[in-house]
Parts: sequence; C-alpha cells; structure tokens
Amino acid sequence: MTKRLSNFIGAIVITALLLTGAVPSFAWAEEAEAPAGGSVVLPAITIDQSDAPTIHGKSAIIMDADTGTVLYEKNADLTSEPASVTKVLTLLLAVERLDLDQVVTVPEDVETSGSTMWLEPGEKISVEHLLYGMMLESGNDAAQVLGLAMADGDIDKFADMMNERAEECGAKNSVFRNPNGLNEDADRLNYTTARDLALITREGMNNPLYRKVVRTVKHVVPATNKSEKRTLINSNACLWNDEQTIEVNGKQVPFKYKGCKGVKTGFTTSAGFCYVGDAKRKGTEFIVVTLNCPDSASRFQDGMVLWEYAFGKYETYKVMKNGEVAGVRRVWGGEKRKVDVGIRRDLGVTIEKGTADQQAFTTEFRLDEDKLNAPVAEGQKMGEALVFNSKGRLVGRDDLYALTAVAEGGPLSKIGIADEDLPIVYTIAGLVLLLIILLVIRRRRHRKKNRKKKKESIRGKLNTMRTAGVGMTAKELTDVTGKEEKVPVPRGPARISDEELSAWSSTGRRSPAQQESRFSGGRNSGGRNSGREAGGSGDGGSGRSGGASAYRDDRRGGAYRDADTPSGFREGYSTDTRSAERTPSARPTNPYPMPKMNITPRTPLTGGMGGQPSRRSSMSDEELYRALESTEVYDANQPRRHGKLTEAERQQVMRGGRDAQRQAGAGQAESGSGKKPSRSDKKRFGRRRKKRRPAGKE
Repeated sequence: MTKRLSNFIGAIVITALLLTGAVPSFAWAEEAEAPAGGSVVLPAITIDQSDAPTIHGKSAIIMDADTGTVLYEKNADLTSEPASVTKVLTLLLAVERLDLDQVVTVPEDVETSGSTMWLEPGEKISVEHLLYGMMLESGNDAAQVLGLAMADGDIDKFADMMNERAEECGAKNSVFRNPNGLNEDADRLNYTTARDLALITREGMNNPLYRKVVRTVKHVVPATNKSEKRTLINSNACLWNDEQTIEVNGKQVPFKYKGCKGVKTGFTTSAGFCYVGDAKRKGTEFIVVTLNCPDSASRFQDGMVLWEYAFGKYETYKVMKNGEVAGVRRVWGGEKRKVDVGIRRDLGVTIEKGTADQQAFTTEFRLDEDKLNAPVAEGQKMGEALVFNSKGRLVGRDDLYALTAVAEGGPLSKIGIADEDLPIVYTIAGLVLLLIILLVIRRRRHRKKNRKKKKESIRGKLNTMRTAGVGMTAKELTDVTGKEEKVPVPRGPARISDEELSAWSSTGRRSPAQQESRFSGGRNSGGRNSGREAGGSGDGGSGRSGGASAYRDDRRGGAYRDADTPSGFREGYSTDTRSAERTPSARPTNPYPMPKMNITPRTPLTGGMGGQPSRRSSMSDEELYRALESTEVYDANQPRRHGKLTEAERQQVMRGGRDAQRQAGAGQAESGSGKKPSRSDKKRFGRRRKKRRPAGKE
C-alpha cells in the first residue's frame, strides 16, 4: 500500500508541475528556421514605377506602413536637412519616456526662433500640452523643453538618445544634434534622408499616443502661471483644410485628404518645405515623405499625388493584425508564468491591387533563445515574425514584442511556480493532504477492525479451550494475544508447576537438623517410655521401636492427626505416646502453607467414602508426593467440572487415608513391642538411623 501511495502522490505532483508550467514548455518547438538569406525581405511583387507621377521634392519615398515595402522612391537616400520634420523623432522619444501628467518648468533661455507655442520663462506646463504644442504649432520652444526634460537639461545627451533610437528604427544615414531641426547653429545641424524619416515615422505610428497626437487638428492649452489659455491648430493642411483646393492629377481637390492620419510639416530656408504624411484606406496604410519642395502647397500636392499613385496600384494583404497573439513565451521568476507575444502593427504583404484571392502565404515565428526572466516590460522585443510566399521567399518580416508586462514574482516563482499558479498549487496540495489523511484514517480503522477480530478470535479460542478443559495461565494468554496481561485470568485444569509442588510438598518436611533432633528425642524419651509402657525390657529396644514409629509418623505427615482440623492434621505440634496432651514442637512453623486446591489424581485411588476415591492406607509420603506431581489442580474460584473433588471432599478423603495409615502404624507398633524393627522399616528408614548421636550424649 505504501508503494502504491507513493506512486499516486508522485503522479499528482508531476501533474501539478505540468499544470503550473514548472516543466519547461515546448510551445515553440515547431518553429522552422528561415532559409538562407531569410533576413533579407524581398517584395512579394515586382515594383514597377515607370508609371510613377512627377513630384516637386528633391527626394521622396512611398512606404507601406505595415510591410515596410517601398513602392516608390526618388533620391530616397539623399542626405538633406529635415527642418521641423525632426520632431517626428523627438515625439517618439517623448511618448516612450515621459509621463503625460509630468509638469516641467520652462528654462530662462527658452527657444524663441521660428514657430513657437509662446512659452514663457518659469512657466509650469505639463508634458501633454508640450507634445501638442510641438506637433500642432511646430513649436521649437516645446521641442527644446521636452528634450531638456528627457536628458536632465543636457541637449547633447538628448542628441545621443535621438541617434540611438533612430538606428533602432533602421535609420542608417541620419545624424541628429538638436530636438527641433533649427539650423541657426552650424554645429547643431540635423541631417537625414527620406527613407530614414519614413522608417522613424513607421515606428512612431505603432504607438497609440503618438498616433493620437499627430492626427489631432485642434488642442486647447489651459491657462498657466505665466500665460492665458491658448488654442493650437495643426499645420498639416491635409488633416483639416477642405476650403482650399489644389490640382492633383489634373483635378482640383481640397487639401484635406481622405484617410490622412498626420504627421508633420517643416520648413527652413536651407531645407525648403518638407512634409511627412500618413494615410490609410481599407486596411492599407502608406507613408509619404517629400523633402526640399519649393513652396508650402507643393509639399501637400506631392503627398496627395504619391498617395493616389500607391492606393490605385497596391494594397496590403493582412497576414496578422496589430496586437494579435502570435504565441506565448515562458517567464521565470514572475507573477505570471507566460507572456503573450505578438506584433504591435499589422503584419502583411504588399500585393497588386485586386489579387488577394490569388495569394498564399505562410507565417513562422522565431523567439530569442535567451532565458526570459522577470520583470518583463510591455513592448520588450521577443523575436521576429516571418512571412513566406508559395515559393519560399521571405516577403514579410516584423519584430515580435511582449504584449503585456510581467512583474517579478514571489519566492516560489524562482522554482517555476508563478504567483498566478499559487491557488492551483494550494488546491492540489490540499487535495493531496486530504487524500493522505483519509488513507491514514482508513488504515487505522482497518487495523482497529483487525484487532477487534483478533480479540474475538482469541476470546473464542479461550472459551473453546476452557470448555474442553484445557487451562491457560496469564503468561500463556500473554503469549497468545501479544499483549501483557497483568491480571491473571481464571484457568481451567492445568498441571501444577514444579515450584508450586515444591512449595506445597515441603510443608511436611523437616530440615536434617530438625529431623535428627526429633529422632534423638524419640530414642531417648519417646522410645524408652513407650517401651516400658508396652511391657518391654529396659535395654531400650522397645524405646527404639517406639522412636522409630514416631519418626515414621514424622516422615509421613510432618504433623500428627487432629480430628478438629479441616485437613485432619495440625502443623507445628507433636504428640507424646504416654500422654494425650499436645505440646508445641521444636520445629518452626512451615513458611509455605499448603495451598487451597481441589486435587484429583489422574489414577483414582481405591476405597474411600461415598463412591469417591480415597488414599490407600499403605501409601507412603514419597508415593503421595509422586501422586501429587501427576495431579491436576483447580483454582479455588473455578466451578467444579467433570466430577472432580471439591475442597471439602478432598479433605474428607485425605482424613480417611490418614486415619487408616495411623491405625496400621499403631497396630504394627503393638505387635512389634520389644522387637527389632522389621526389614521393611529398615529398608525405608535405615539411612536415617545410620546417623548417630554425637559422642558423649545419651
């Protein structure tokens, strides 16, 4: 039972570990390796821009916001000044690093050149209002204050942060030295390309707050400690200006473009008019960048012309949607056992418009091989998602991110039991403990039941033994039951032990010194006196005979007959043959009183009273002892069984036997008065008589 219980508990523990995730998960075992060169994303279609429109900007690009596929480019890698378009990167850093409710103080040397939101030195304003002031009014002062807030008042430090983040977005040909794009200081000029600006904007549009700010048309800044309420209007005419029109593809259309989602305008004398815009229609989203345009209207015109070209020729085939869970990854030492992994923007493939039904793509995922330990931040990179076409070409790629945050867990999380699994673990542990308790209780009841059955069996066995006349002592009962019996139980017929027989039979015996003294007294006084009374001669012969008779009586009973005692004998007294007076014997009282027992000889003795067996008159003491050794003994409190003698009957039998023996001895003494002892007497008592009195004593 113990082995089965151990196996059962082990199975429960293993099941609990599997349920709680303590056993490593192999959820990503089916991931396939990308083919050689798989890190290079190839277009799913052949890009043909022979029919592309003519634009005013010196450099431009059209990029699919979901796939990153470039559908059109013109000097896309040409380095130029971005002017205020720089703020698309400043905004990305601000929404990732600052709290909207954080209040900052405007420095004394606040920027006042170019477009501003009219900040005053010492003014206290929240980060949220600064974001809208930077993107809607293109406030150079707001961009400066935000940069200082993120870099602890060090613009150079903030410039390093800008370059690092731009590189993470994939921008490889950009250098940023200030947060607003001003070029008054030749040492702090920003340089970038149309491709790099498109990649930075694509990254920013994945952030919901970023997307919310750049698409806002109007924002009201409440009064502060230095300024009254201010109203901000977005400089991106494609978001709201539906009153003015412009020619696009030979048609006059409003500046407000259908599906426009932002983003930013810019202008300096050296950089010209710049524009970065985003538009989305029917699930397809394109980013347009045009730099160094001759005037403000031409930059919006270039943007709308490029959008019309892209939406009319291409569309995005959705393989995965933004926020969709691509899988889970095991987290160690966290509050949660797993974290959902997915993409933060729609993952798709750019295809020719109207060919979605003809496409067949497969998606595979790669996770970082490093062990993921808590804490895990939301948006932390976890791997990449790959999209392959029917020919096995990599046509789409995007990073996988942690969709939720996982905080560090408690002590048990270090061994693979997350905090969220504790209720399950406690429940399973409680069930196992309850099961063990129930098994223990069941086993105890089973043992108790077995003990009860054993006791009943022993009790029945004892009853059977007693009924059959077989006795059992307390020690024998202890051997049978296995439990020490301190109180002896009544027993049936049993042989008297050697110790009991020795103690009982020694009641009629004297020590050698007492016997010698008794025998000497018999010769000197009892023998001679009785001889004279019997008419014997004075030589003492009859005295010796009388002494021998007295000695013989002493040997046989150790006491003299007394009709008044229950047993017919009185211990501790001797009888003089010349007188009826009883005098105390020199022998001390026997320390072993004769036990009260019902004695039934195995071989019934002949004669007796009332049909009961009695002792033969010729039985000697030795014969009596031998008879007692073969005697079955009953306790005094046992009922009489099988016709055995009671105590009173035994006394009566013994009394009759003693009377007959004494009479026979007396008759022999009378017939042999004055004679030498018979041969039988010599044979029985000769050894005793050989002991002589000490010299000098008569």
